[in-house]
Amino acid sequence: YAENLSLASIAGEIYISSYYLSHLFSRSLGVTFLDYLTNYRLQQARRFLEDAHCTIEDVAQRVGYADTRHFSKLFKRKLGISPSQYRLRRSSAA
Repeated sequence: YAENLSLASIAGEIYISSYYLSHLFSRSLGVTFLDYLTNYRLQQARRFLEDAHCTIEDVAQRVGYADTRHFSKLFKRKLGISPSQYRLRRSSAA
């Protein structure tokens, strides 16, 4: 999940078309491949953010985002708070 993944690259690895893989993925899991990957990456990011020694940049790279600003915007759009706010809330709740 931390690598540069695409539906096309995965489909190529298992010798099926990306269209067919997309169809199978959506039908089986009820979400698109990109939504699934994004949600999984953000779930892992939340876990990494609990480690105060990891910078936001480190967390972004660990979960597959080379651009920290993009990661932060995506995190906020999906979860409603920024990674730094998430970290603060988790540390004050502990």
